[in-house]
Amino acid sequence: MDAKLTRGDEMMKQTKLDSTEDVTIVEQLDLKSASNIAEMVITQVDAWCEKIEVVGSIRRCRPFVHDIDFVVLPKKADSWNMLRKTVLTMMDTKPIFKQGDQVIRALLALESSEYVQIDFYRCTPENYGSIKLMRTGSAEHNIWLAKLAIKSGLRWLHTKGLCKGDQVIAGSDERLIFSSLAFYYVEPTEREIVNGEPMWWKNERV
Repeated sequence: MDAKLTRGDEMMKQTKLDSTEDVTIVEQLDLKSASNIAEMVITQVDAWCEKIEVVGSIRRCRPFVHDIDFVVLPKKADSWNMLRKTVLTMMDTKPIFKQGDQVIRALLALESSEYVQIDFYRCTPENYGSIKLMRTGSAEHNIWLAKLAIKSGLRWLHTKGLCKGDQVIAGSDERLIFSSLAFYYVEPTEREIVNGEPMWWKNERV
């Protein structure tokens, strides 16, 4: 495939990646441009995924996006490695600058000298919902939820799920995590903290 994408006027200020190469990464993309890139990426790697979803700022519909995040449930035992190899072909000549059993972080070429960061987070059927929730964010909302879980006598371990003692009571589905905390499902666009409380918070439980 031709890994390069056409840059639009929506690109914002650029920064330099701290590496041995002179690589320029975009600091921000507008939501529509970032969503279009995410859709393109999914079409390239979908063959290796039982499930793949866009998370992060795109899922929360933030007006500007710094990088593009995906949660992935690999289809087969070797699918994660095949996804990694596919991402390499999408990156022109720039190598992946982080890869492992759980995370693949890459720079995707937009033009010959400009790149956007894309991150893939590996999930299992058991923790898919928890990692999806955590990687959707926002970071402040995640901290608020984790503190609420503690107040409820639980722990939210994002790589496992919502736990009571050593038992995971909700991890596969983020809706179940919210309901286990006695809340209705919260839309991603509402997962922001304003004045120390979530946008959706009314101190009302299910």
